[in-house]
Amino acid sequence: MLDYSKFIILKKQLEIEKTIQLEVLGSSMLPLYRSVGERINVEIIHELIELKRFDIIVFWQNEGLIVHYFWKINSFFNDNAKDPTIITRPLNPITAYDHPIHFNQLLGIVRDKKIGNYLKFKISLLSILQPK
Repeated sequence: MLDYSKFIILKKQLEIEKTIQLEVLGSSMLPLYRSVGERINVEIIHELIELKRFDIIVFWQNEGLIVHYFWKINSFFNDNAKDPTIITRPLNPITAYDHPIHFNQLLGIVRDKKIGNYLKFKISLLSILQPK
């Protein structure tokens, strides 16, 4: 559990240090992260335009940090240009979507690990065949 005040402290730490290391605790990013406890390096991100589809991000939601990938800017409920909502997704299950999050819930981006091209193709194809 990570309450919002601790998330803000972690975010300020990231602003100072530019990168922090965290541990993966779940299995929602299998096969990219194969073991619980795998270490990831999280880097600061300042603006939404820095994100590209399939970038791995860390964000705060439901009193915890989640490591999923960026899918798109939410086309609904974006009346606040300073805090737009975005859509993220896990790899496991591959067809799932997360609840939209606000940009201010984003902790940072993981740049040292990428989703492979085959998996990107498979996800994109499934999204066309089974749109949400």
